[in-house]
Amino acid sequence: MRIAALLHDAGLHAPSIVADDLAQGFLLLTDLGHTTYLAALRATQGESEPSLAPRAAPSALTSAHELMTAAIAALVRWQSASRADVLPAYDGAFLQRELDLFREWYVARHLGHRLSPTQLARLHDSFGQIIASALAQPSVYVHRDFMPRN
Repeated sequence: MRIAALLHDAGLHAPSIVADDLAQGFLLLTDLGHTTYLAALRATQGESEPSLAPRAAPSALTSAHELMTAAIAALVRWQSASRADVLPAYDGAFLQRELDLFREWYVARHLGHRLSPTQLARLHDSFGQIIASALAQPSVYVHRDFMPRN
């Protein structure tokens, strides 16, 4: 609920809360529709995404360039609305947990590969550089699942 309010305050689309019963864990939300960015991108290229039903009308934006430009603008708007101490910080430990997902989920589970000690050391060093670079940047709000399907 707090995040939805922050998104709305930033002028971004987010479900609105119509009613709530927090004691029982219920929220009644508005629906943002069935068309994902991925479906809209595919529609601009004449493709379809059979897993989405019912098929919603494509966005008023007609090209992949327009869609992605709008998505990036929304992300910048979200980051520009950042205020200190409102959301949990992406500190070093948090970033490390996020990066470890690559090794755990992609390398180990998806690829079924076990990294050698040398590969693990290189990955650890690379992650350290990524974390140091990220922590040197200004702190802004983050959309952790920013991808076309969402």
